[in-house]
Amino acid sequence: NRLASMRFDPLVVTILRRWHKEIFADLAALLLGGTASVWGMMEFLAHPGARALTYRPGGAHPTGWIRVLILTEMLRRMGFAAEAARAERVWRALYNPSRGHRLPPVLLASVPRLIPAVVDEIAYQPRRGLGQHALADAIPFTRADEARIRRGGIQIAAGHVPDLPPRFLVSASRFALEAGAEPDAIAKLVIRNLPQRQASRRPAA
Repeated sequence: NRLASMRFDPLVVTILRRWHKEIFADLAALLLGGTASVWGMMEFLAHPGARALTYRPGGAHPTGWIRVLILTEMLRRMGFAAEAARAERVWRALYNPSRGHRLPPVLLASVPRLIPAVVDEIAYQPRRGLGQHALADAIPFTRADEARIRRGGIQIAAGHVPDLPPRFLVSASRFALEAGAEPDAIAKLVIRNLPQRQASRRPAA
């Protein structure tokens, strides 16, 4: 185990082993949707501080405060350093353990060294289950993909469905929302057109 070989406390190793599946899913979500996925997760996890900074013994989900810091580290590794720094700045302003927390001290102390190691191990090291490819190789995401998503958001806001893979449409819809489009209009436009697009791409019998 990498964390054990790096001499992390056994409690930290045990906690991260339990969180592994959820972290894997979170990092895959970033590779599927880009920067918008991080902001969406931040909104989802923006609970009162007492919850975001409380460790639940035996829980499968990472503590909210740590979970978002893992996401921002992943964003950095994907090449979006400025966006990662902005998201982390917002998150740390909202939640500061020095104002009170219920985290095991050994876990809190390990965060600066732990998070980069976890992201590298889960997303950037070859996995047997992925045919000896890394997760980031199996689901590549580039700056060009991010640019396509952002352009797609502008198109959705203007009432047009962009020519994007379905996995990018959720993120593009978020940018359309930020551009001032109505949520109902976005939902109707995207959901109505998805079945039509899939049908048009299906090979003829």
